[in-house]
Amino acid sequence: MSTPFLEARGLKKTFGSHQAVKNVSFSIMHGEAFGLLGPNGAGKSTTIRMLAGLMAPDAGEVLLEGEPAWKHPEKWKRQLGLAPQQLALYPELSAIENIRFFGGLYGLKGAALSQRTDELLELVGLEDAAHRIAANYSGGMQRRLNLAITLVHKPRLVILDEPTVGVDPQSRAHLLESVRQLARDGTSIIYVSHYMEEVEALCRRVAIIDHGVVLECGVLEQLLGSVPTQLVLHVRPAISVDPVSAGHELSSTFIAHLQHIAQRVDPEATGVKVSVGENVESSPTVLIETSFTQWPDRLHELSQAFHAESIVIDRVESRQQNLERLFLQLTGRALRA
Repeated sequence: MSTPFLEARGLKKTFGSHQAVKNVSFSIMHGEAFGLLGPNGAGKSTTIRMLAGLMAPDAGEVLLEGEPAWKHPEKWKRQLGLAPQQLALYPELSAIENIRFFGGLYGLKGAALSQRTDELLELVGLEDAAHRIAANYSGGMQRRLNLAITLVHKPRLVILDEPTVGVDPQSRAHLLESVRQLARDGTSIIYVSHYMEEVEALCRRVAIIDHGVVLECGVLEQLLGSVPTQLVLHVRPAISVDPVSAGHELSSTFIAHLQHIAQRVDPEATGVKVSVGENVESSPTVLIETSFTQWPDRLHELSQAFHAESIVIDRVESRQQNLERLFLQLTGRALRA
């Protein structure tokens, strides 16, 4: 088995009486895009700071290619680039001036620095705005410049902390394509985001962290396999019922009856939800939302059970597994902003 490029092993960090990171372990392989997902207060930022060498853990260690990173601080800094959520640039300087300034801090100069500046401006799509001062950029353009500065020294691992937060659609597209290009070029990436669809699109492996603990870590496709397909049925009574006169009976007795049928068919069914709406003919329509582990068989059984109770299924939908549903399954709640 190959040695991970960067590994967090049993990281812990406490601030006063608050244990921000309790026991975080995961690894980043060479050239992979790895997603780190979790709500605010989950411990992501503290974990990132420890991975970047900006904060020492109370316990545990960070390994760089199998060696304790603290033993090789210069190599650690050279190999890693961090694009923080809070912009790290000089707003009074232009894009070119920002990139050249930070490139100079890494020892770049002359033709090499000019070439690298041109490469980065092209990568993030700022060639036409290269000489404008960053203070006059949109928020999305500043994010793109922030990424360019992070990449100036050609790091082998890049940590991107909420790189698309608050950006316009054009800049978001530019940023995501830049990340894809980095991955194609073999750069290792830790992608930290609230936007699950971005993590799904970019990352092969993910870690979900909350309350300072890694809840799940692994190949995204395999993790999603643990999320049951969601079955949604739109049903109504076979005999038309006036929704006004039905009133309380429709909204309580009939709905409770539907819930009872669904749970009778599959006692292990979870998340049974029933809501009332109206179809185009204004007759009552009820949506049942439940998760079945073997939904094709269950659908047949439900159909028979509803038919026996004079209930008609108008439409059936199946909702496939996704990262948001995995997160809800693990935490029991929505992602906090």
